[in-house]
Amino acid sequence: MELLRDKLRCFCSENVCSDYHVNNTCLVDASGYCFTSLNKDEIFHGCFPPEESGLMQCKGHILSQRPSTLCCNDKDFCNLYLEPNSTTFTEDTEANNYYYSYYLIFLCVIFFVIFIIVLYVSKRFSKSITRNGQKYKTKLKLINSLKSFEFSSSYCDEATTGEALSIFRVSRLADHIEFKSKLDSGSFSRTWLVSWRDQPFACRVYNKMEESLWKHETLIQKPLKNPDVVGLIAKDIGEDAVTGSSRFLLLTDFFQHGSLYHFLKFKEINTDLMVSLMHSIAHGMSYLHNEILGNPPKPSIVHYNIKSRNIFVSPCGTRCLIGDFSYACAYLNDCMITQPPTFANPNPESLRYRAPESLISCDYQNNEKSGKACDIYSLSLVFWEIVSRCKPSEADYSFVVPVHKLPYDEELLGQTPSHQKMYEIIYLKRNRPKLNYFSKSPIISKVNNIIKDSWHHQATSRLTILRILKNLENLQFVDDPVKNKIKDLIV
Repeated sequence: MELLRDKLRCFCSENVCSDYHVNNTCLVDASGYCFTSLNKDEIFHGCFPPEESGLMQCKGHILSQRPSTLCCNDKDFCNLYLEPNSTTFTEDTEANNYYYSYYLIFLCVIFFVIFIIVLYVSKRFSKSITRNGQKYKTKLKLINSLKSFEFSSSYCDEATTGEALSIFRVSRLADHIEFKSKLDSGSFSRTWLVSWRDQPFACRVYNKMEESLWKHETLIQKPLKNPDVVGLIAKDIGEDAVTGSSRFLLLTDFFQHGSLYHFLKFKEINTDLMVSLMHSIAHGMSYLHNEILGNPPKPSIVHYNIKSRNIFVSPCGTRCLIGDFSYACAYLNDCMITQPPTFANPNPESLRYRAPESLISCDYQNNEKSGKACDIYSLSLVFWEIVSRCKPSEADYSFVVPVHKLPYDEELLGQTPSHQKMYEIIYLKRNRPKLNYFSKSPIISKVNNIIKDSWHHQATSRLTILRILKNLENLQFVDDPVKNKIKDLIV
């Protein structure tokens, strides 16, 4: 009895008890445990010796993969009163299983999303590198193609100008041309009427100080081939017979009607000629502003000095050509590739045609869209000069065409334009020249609308050159049944 006093008696299941256990009873030390275990709806009873009474034995119900086990040692056969909760065990196990399943699914989704993002970013990055590399190669190719010819005194180039292709190959252009008379003088060059092979040409002459400007204009003008843009025929470096200094020559076509300024000054025009002149100018500017892909590509050209003195009338007298690219800038893929020398500041007469935003900042040249908007503003003033010299077909004999005036002549009162004066008139007061309002002419009315929409104070609100070109094309069919019928057939 003393031996049993220090022992703990526990009920023992038959499949758990050893052979030496009697009457389903097992004995352990007083520090041992009696247990009841539930495994797959089957209950087992037994005892744990002290060395096996750890947490993993008596707290097995905590682990989802272990049977539910409860322990006790407060009295003999105490495990008969233990009831493991099979419901709790099952729910906990299923909840844990669901938890781990959801956790694994969540991790898979996260890794999949990360993989897709990394793949997308890597492809975009590789495409960006490829695209930038192609742009850089295209830009270098264009610059190299423009600079491929040498600026030597024995060079004569072939190019197209005006409405025909003129090809000349001579050893020394400067030795074969004969200067006849001086046609015009600009800020940096003088234009002469010259004779070459018994044919009249116009030759722009630059001094040694303007060599960089001569190179710049050659680079801009050389690749231009359009019937509404003055092209370059040849270039050379000659020597002044009097001073012996070098002079740089650019040979272009000679236009007997002169510039649009001189043409309008001495000639009245009708509505058909007005629309024709405007359409050719807009067509030439559209060619300049649009970038053309090719080998080499033609860059987008912003003129920055559109005015009636830089636009020339063709020999037939019905079309115009844009010339004088001293201030022009070339853009390729929205990047400036050529710009005029820093000393090429506009002369006072050019200030009349400057856009409002260009009078307060010089940053507009760094942006291609801003530069094009400046050209549109200047173009609207040229259109104003043309329409002011137009006599509508609806007008009677008493209608008097106003004399030709430059923009803002009335505001300047005969004064020479200055930057401060034009800033006050154009930017602060927002004045614009008075339009020719002839109520009986629908064409004049539509042209006035084009002009007003093109010289808007906000650059982003001005018409694009393609919109202007389309509106002018529509004007050719206004109030003309025959032309309207032709238009319907074309459409």
